[in-house]
Amino acid sequence: MGSPDLFPFVTTTIAPTMIHGGSAACNVMPQDMTAVINFRLADGDTVESVMAHCREAVQDKGIAMRFLQANEPSAIAKRDGYGYRRVVESMQRYFPDVVFIPSMTAGATDAHRYEEICDTCLRCSPFMTEPAEAAAEAASGVHGTNERLLVRSYLQGIRVLIDLMEHANVEP
Repeated sequence: MGSPDLFPFVTTTIAPTMIHGGSAACNVMPQDMTAVINFRLADGDTVESVMAHCREAVQDKGIAMRFLQANEPSAIAKRDGYGYRRVVESMQRYFPDVVFIPSMTAGATDAHRYEEICDTCLRCSPFMTEPAEAAAEAASGVHGTNERLLVRSYLQGIRVLIDLMEHANVEP
């Protein structure tokens, strides 16, 4: 793959988010340690397949694993549907030079909560930045310490979401 930044969009990723343990001395191994590890499952993986891979990786190491929370990967959204067309139309009104293509969401969303009542859950972010700004935000902005978004990106994103809501219930 050409860019490591694209890797999370095509495969299951892992993010150790909380690690506890240690000892009083720098040369003594801790007796106990816990870690919370967040897996973001790509289409084609399952909670059980990821857990089986982890069990195999740590077999015979005396490591116990359990789920705190687990969700199967969300269904792939239909790109030929009414909802997808409405999202693209709203985005194109504000970002006419951008080509919109379906892709995987690199992080978890609440969309899985709606799958029982909705056959297509679309995830999109109208909070766009310029490439140089995006690199800076990735380093310290969204999901970083002092999480933030540029004011102009925030305001533009709100305008897009209002536009989407105003046009979403138009009959196909």
